[in-house]
Amino acid sequence: MISEKIKRPTGRAIRLVSVLLSLILLTGFSPPMQPRNLLKTPIANQKTSLQNWVAVGDAKLEEFDGILCYVVRNGGHFRQEVKLPPEAAGQYIVVIGRGSSERVDPKGAITGLPYIYGYVLGEGEPMKEIILGNLESSYLIGRGRANEWVKMFAIFKIPQIAKGVRYIIGQAQQPDVPQTGSAVRFDDLGLYFFSSPYDAQVFINKY
Repeated sequence: MISEKIKRPTGRAIRLVSVLLSLILLTGFSPPMQPRNLLKTPIANQKTSLQNWVAVGDAKLEEFDGILCYVVRNGGHFRQEVKLPPEAAGQYIVVIGRGSSERVDPKGAITGLPYIYGYVLGEGEPMKEIILGNLESSYLIGRGRANEWVKMFAIFKIPQIAKGVRYIIGQAQQPDVPQTGSAVRFDDLGLYFFSSPYDAQVFINKY
């Protein structure tokens, strides 16, 4: 028969645990929680993923490298309306995702590159919505080699009166450089809010 010795905590270890518990109770400290992704079906893992997105133009689900992706061509896009929780007002929002382009212009034009953008929405009817600001940044354009997955991200301050966000994935467009029908792909998309830009940046670094 195999016997095991059970190592009991020493008195010193018990005192340390007691002190830590007291600090938690006094300071209200708790381990940081994983932020909640406000997007629905941020990963295109099944055909029903499209139920939460509005597809405009040449936008569909396709398989690439053995996985399903959100794919757009010829200036098409997907969009999703996201209602912000009350506690997000005045906080910092992270727009993030991964994208891949089938074609990269040899002269450096951004036309056809994966692009995440959107709008901050205020109170109003769907046909009379109030746009409080644009979610636009050069960091939200996926610049990489052809068929290479790259991370796109940006941090924005949310107005106190903001009620929602329109999150859009599509293709960048440079004036006088037309689309060519090449595909851009998206996956691992996200919309998160944080109490400080520092917390937001830490999250982005680990994404």
